[in-house]
Amino acid sequence: MAPDPGPTQAEQIAMLQGQINALRAQLGLGADGNLSDSIAELQQQAADLAERIQDERDAATLRNAKDAMALFAGIGDTSNLTVGVTAVADKHGGGMASVTATGLIPGVGGDDVMKSAEPMLGMWQGTMLSDANADDAATNPGTSSTVVVYTDIAAAKAVPFGDVYDLDTNGDLANATVIAAANRSKVKATAFTHAGRMNHDPDPDSTTDVAMVRGTFNGASGEYRCLAATANACASHDAGNGVVRLEGAWIFDPDSGAMAMMADPSYAYFGWWLNKGTTEGVEAGVFHGVTDGTGDAELLAAPTDINALGGTATYKGAAAGKYAINPGLSAASGGHWTADATLTAEWGAEDVPGMISGMIDNFMAGGEAMDWSVKLGKTALTGTGTFDSATGAPDTGDGVVWTIGGVDGAEAGTWSGGLRAEDDNNVPTVATGMFNATHGTVGHMLGAFGAHVEE
Repeated sequence: MAPDPGPTQAEQIAMLQGQINALRAQLGLGADGNLSDSIAELQQQAADLAERIQDERDAATLRNAKDAMALFAGIGDTSNLTVGVTAVADKHGGGMASVTATGLIPGVGGDDVMKSAEPMLGMWQGTMLSDANADDAATNPGTSSTVVVYTDIAAAKAVPFGDVYDLDTNGDLANATVIAAANRSKVKATAFTHAGRMNHDPDPDSTTDVAMVRGTFNGASGEYRCLAATANACASHDAGNGVVRLEGAWIFDPDSGAMAMMADPSYAYFGWWLNKGTTEGVEAGVFHGVTDGTGDAELLAAPTDINALGGTATYKGAAAGKYAINPGLSAASGGHWTADATLTAEWGAEDVPGMISGMIDNFMAGGEAMDWSVKLGKTALTGTGTFDSATGAPDTGDGVVWTIGGVDGAEAGTWSGGLRAEDDNNVPTVATGMFNATHGTVGHMLGAFGAHVEE
């Protein structure tokens, strides 16, 4: 069989002409259009686009560098305002915390706060809250405030209904609790699922008949009842987003053995805050603490006397904060970081005070691992578990050393905190604290941490 001779020269020319015509059509050229000029024009457009992209990148780099320089000054300014932060459990549990912060500009609080989850740091759940008040932004352009809080809140758990709520002598949940605005999202019933307002009085002319509706309250099954004292006295309203608002004298009668979901009321927390647009320009700070909503103040109570324990204990956890490095405008950088935290407590004996030291390492910033570590120098423990290197004598090794790329900064900065929540052996199980550090004249850092004792 003879080999295929392939297309003839005429056929090849026709194919090439077809490709040229297709290219002309893509470029919008007619039969007489200059193809080479069009290609040159496209090349120039591509070059202009590349230059514009690079200019935008350079401008973004400059903005980031200027932001880093402002943060550098904010972290290093000891006159920064003090912000009070309180973490409270989300009413639905699940580890998300709400924050009330005083002293922030414009401040974190109210319905205009944006809330989002941060990546977990081990067992520490992070939550970012930022103020989104349009009025503040209009009045003071560039003004904003942000708080990031990490907590060890456990997920909500099911417990007997009567252990969560106070019941009356009939075993019912009183009207005031049922209809409270804070509890509207806990009210669930098929009969309450509707648009607008619905009357539930079975007999508006009777003062003895009662509206009865099967449903749940905070996950517990039972029956809602409302006395129909007057016409249209008992009603439910669609408050939007699946939330029910009840009108009238409603009670909730839980079924025997009903279980309700209870958020974790006792937890530790730590985090950082950032102000922009203040008279100081940029301000940053950190915070830490413990809270207990059970009434027995287990976490809030100070240890009895840790200086009589003897031995040692190691605490492992996480840390977070802000940093800025300013060797010059072209290389300035800054932002927030996360890391691991390890503390070692050496319990005292008789009149010898205990000591505590620590290490912050495995830093991450901007999605990248940082070649940093921060040594928290050995400092004295009080009998009630608090520590503060600022109260010690100078040059005693209790300061803070920030190491970058294997190069130690001078011993500078302070660190402080406290131990709480004693176990059966009187050993505190939770540690929280904060620190600040510098690296020569180019690095400023502040951070806070939380850790739990290793079993």
